[in-house]
Amino acid sequence: PNVPYPSTVFRTAISKIQRGGSIKVIIPSHVAYGRAGNSLVSPNEPLVVDLYVYHEKSQADLDDLRIKQFLTANNITAVKDPSGAYYQVIQEGTTGLAAQLYTVIKTKYKAKLLDGYVFDQTIGDTPYEVELASTRYYGLRKILVNRKAGTKLRVFMPSIGALGSFDSSDVPKNSVIDIELELQEVVDDTIVPAPTT
Repeated sequence: PNVPYPSTVFRTAISKIQRGGSIKVIIPSHVAYGRAGNSLVSPNEPLVVDLYVYHEKSQADLDDLRIKQFLTANNITAVKDPSGAYYQVIQEGTTGLAAQLYTVIKTKYKAKLLDGYVFDQTIGDTPYEVELASTRYYGLRKILVNRKAGTKLRVFMPSIGALGSFDSSDVPKNSVIDIELELQEVVDDTIVPAPTT
């Protein structure tokens, strides 16, 4: 959150605990919002903040934990891809060409956070058309290679394969996302990448 008190308050507090620990920080009003307050905090109001330090040492480890907890809580069986994404094949497609990294694909999809909030999706009957290598969600690239039209997947993507540390008004940075996707068509206009020297 955008707060006026210095970040050293949190750094000092976090330095006092070990991984897996938690601490309560009470910030006096004169260090927080003071007499002015803001739209959410009354004037002269102290702030109470609970901080927790995860056991996991990297964002990838934390994402993996979040995905596994979600799968377990919702009784979902999924396969883990080497990219770190987990996916569930709802239906294997058999129609037409197999997607390759530099082919154009047409898909319908819905992307949401693990709490169910939908932040991106195709609308109506119009599919999203894109070269597979250029898709917004990096983690889908390898999972869709060699899949054919008619394939339906559910993909649980770690933040690095999704939007990473990009922060928007809709999606907090480092968010794990849940994508339901139908591959509608693999277009026969393969783009061959320029050779590297």
